[in-house]
Amino acid sequence: MNKQTFEVAASIGSVLLLVLMCVMFDRAGATAIGSVISLLVFTLVVSAAGFKLANFGE
Repeated sequence: MNKQTFEVAASIGSVLLLVLMCVMFDRAGATAIGSVISLLVFTLVVSAAGFKLANFGE
């Protein structure tokens, strides 16, 4: 997998994860804490993907 493909896949995957988690927490009735957890997980996933992109060639 080249760098551009990984970047697109990580972007789409992280947004889909955020939407899926928001929907799951909304259906469970934990909207407030679910939003916080969803944003925290989204931030961690995007940060991990950015770290991987920065060190992609190594």
